[in-house]
Amino acid sequence: SGGHLKDDHGIPTTRFFTQDGVVTDGPDMAHGRWYPTVTVLPDGRALTMAGRDQSKLVVTTPELWDGVRWTELTGAGTLEIPYYPRNFIDPKNGQVFNASERVQSRWFNVDGTGVGGGRGSWIPGPTHKYGFNRDYGSAVMYDTGKILVVGGGGNTSWPTPDPKTNVPTETAEVIDLNSPSPTWQFTGSMANKRRHMNATILPDGQVLATGGTRGGGF
Repeated sequence: SGGHLKDDHGIPTTRFFTQDGVVTDGPDMAHGRWYPTVTVLPDGRALTMAGRDQSKLVVTTPELWDGVRWTELTGAGTLEIPYYPRNFIDPKNGQVFNASERVQSRWFNVDGTGVGGGRGSWIPGPTHKYGFNRDYGSAVMYDTGKILVVGGGGNTSWPTPDPKTNVPTETAEVIDLNSPSPTWQFTGSMANKRRHMNATILPDGQVLATGGTRGGGF
């Protein structure tokens, strides 16, 4: 869902692909989305979140695919979530956990009642130990309910109100959503500062960090 109209401008298009590569059109979303994230829910529905629309505006309203149509979740209000939100399913409650890139992580309940009585609600979550925005860092769920966020930051013009630094970070944090009160904890840092990086889970549960830049700025 979504994609590139031109830099910073998204399209509302939905496409479906079969195993043998046949492409069919689905219904358009209400909003164009440039750099969104789609997350599959435990019941098979899919949530798309974030991105910029056809007019370059940040999209603050997620949309939910129920297998037939998209529904706007207006209860999310005006909270801005950065590009490609690092979203994962919390195994305890089935809600979407927005792990990064903002300093504060959050849960999103697609069936909750939010702002103005609209559908969809944000639930405040734990704050990262690293006190700055992790824009273009990476994140993985390396075991059930266990998330690693790593790297990111370095762009002081990044459009969120979080504190920012002019160089990326090498730090990493973990959280265990299975615990009664999940909190972020520092874990071992990388040898190199990285932004625009990738983190990949290996078959044995280790995580490989590749690519990126150690320099500041976009």
